[in-house]
Amino acid sequence: MKKITSRILALAAGTIALSSILCSCGGKSLKLIHSTGPSNDNMYAGVMFSEKQGYTFGEKGVVLRTDDGGSTWTKGDHYSLAFQAAYIFDMNNLFLVGDGWLFAESTDGGKTCQHFPRFGGSGVLKGVNMKDTQTGWAWDKKVLGEYTKGDEDYKYLEKPAESKNIECALMLDAGKGFLYDDKGNLMYTENYGQTWVKNTTLFNDENAEYKTFVGDLHPTNVLDLTDGVIRLAAFEKKGLRTFRIKVYASTDNGKTFIEESVTPLAKEPKSITFNRSKQISVYYMDSTIDLFSIE
Repeated sequence: MKKITSRILALAAGTIALSSILCSCGGKSLKLIHSTGPSNDNMYAGVMFSEKQGYTFGEKGVVLRTDDGGSTWTKGDHYSLAFQAAYIFDMNNLFLVGDGWLFAESTDGGKTCQHFPRFGGSGVLKGVNMKDTQTGWAWDKKVLGEYTKGDEDYKYLEKPAESKNIECALMLDAGKGFLYDDKGNLMYTENYGQTWVKNTTLFNDENAEYKTFVGDLHPTNVLDLTDGVIRLAAFEKKGLRTFRIKVYASTDNGKTFIEESVTPLAKEPKSITFNRSKQISVYYMDSTIDLFSIE
């Protein structure tokens, strides 16, 4: 196991799982729980909330839901600009972001959506992470914003000067949380980005790309906190055909991270997303989803 020292002082908790076949690293095994049938090729990402229930979403703001493990998919009534990413709070409450700075919420399982004020960024929101059903963070490549339901606008956080692009973020409290960038840096702020502390640089292989999305791989939630453990899942691409997910875990409030597991992927993914049950969904180019747990 590789131990990575950090300088961060404050943190919280998290959990994860990974993809492909059974893999054992750092004392953890990644076990395939369920594979779904295809949903729709026009979807950009997919998340299973359990072995039976899950969602895919994508073009024209369409949300597809399954309640039978992906054997069948039901389309909601909502249409808009495309959804690129989502945070599934539970099977009724979804938070979705996408093209045109779109940020929306569904409280009826994806059937209809209510739009929040438009985000002021580069044009496409690539991720969302909710602290609860009232407050969360959304981001594009350059801008990170905090939104509380009922507010007329966002509170924007200053991006770290050394971070070129934002890959993922995790809100812990108002103005407080983590940012993971496309250089593999995990940064922490507790004052709305006025200052950032580099928790650690997780990767240093110049021959690989470490991202939450590469090419057609779409934005995902790869930071998670549950039960006193913080985890980050990083997608690694080496060459044209080598795809892996590396999972790093911290049990000491972010002071150190352990490389917990390395999992090869048999085929090209579109998205990788945590759910709230210590599991990870891998959505593939063929619009199927694999759901994995940590054993």
